[in-house]
Amino acid sequence: MISRSLSTAGVLAVALTCAGGAVLAQAPPPFTLADALGLARRESPEAAAARARVAAAREAVDAAAWWPNPVAEFRTENLASGVSRSVLPLDTFAEVTQVVELGGKRGARRGLAAADAGQAEAAAAVLDARLALDIARDYLDAVRLRERQRSSRPTRPT
Repeated sequence: MISRSLSTAGVLAVALTCAGGAVLAQAPPPFTLADALGLARRESPEAAAARARVAAAREAVDAAAWWPNPVAEFRTENLASGVSRSVLPLDTFAEVTQVVELGGKRGARRGLAAADAGQAEAAAAVLDARLALDIARDYLDAVRLRERQRSSRPTRPT
């Protein structure tokens, strides 16, 4: 769920901006809904985490196409057996192996990584929509409160 502290900070920024016009001689530029949404998208930890998950999933798609690494092994047996070399000779092995995938395993691995990337992108889109909804609601609440406050002030005779 979207962090309420972020949307509360957005509401406070709107309220302070709106109230600041009454205190200052020159009103600051208006804080629009687009400003609030942009700020929330830039500063939200959840949105940053979602962007990082999408980037990692896209990188995993590229990495899934790589061949597995070869394995090099150097092994010696009967080194410290305590038995004469004429009875139990020293054995030394050097091996290099490379896995060759058959039966479409590489393509399946890449398809799975692409599906994971799609899921991460969809989750990020859902998070962005929830964030936008929360910020828009809080922004409109702040505007309603400002307008209610303005309408309840006594008017000065001029």
